[in-house]
Amino acid sequence: MGTLASDPEPRQGVSAGRAIQAIGASRAFGGASFWIAPDLTARAYRSGPVARDRLSARLAGAREVALALGPLLSDGEDRSRWLRLGLACDLADALATLIGRRRRGEIPPATAALCFVTYAASVMLTGAALRSSDAVR
Repeated sequence: MGTLASDPEPRQGVSAGRAIQAIGASRAFGGASFWIAPDLTARAYRSGPVARDRLSARLAGAREVALALGPLLSDGEDRSRWLRLGLACDLADALATLIGRRRRGEIPPATAALCFVTYAASVMLTGAALRSSDAVR
């Protein structure tokens, strides 16, 4: 099992440990929020209550928590694999948002914008973590 404290610092840029902690904290907070309070979290994204679909919200929340813990509890190639899986999920979520937005306006513009800000932040943090992890190998 990996430890962040033992990660060596890369020569330049963000340290691998800090980047992985940041993406882990971000994903864990978002995932736990959707699992614990799906209606409140949905309102924060301006999509209104998810009363009819709390199960899907909680499933997505559990996925985010798993994607948060994977890189934190692994090291080496396993950590990189977890990070790449999280990146793939972010890209799939962005595509799903685009599809939902195009289909009869299923997703309000403000909700789509907030989702894309979240995806962009996650992609940037994950990219920094992957670059940092690669630099220390």
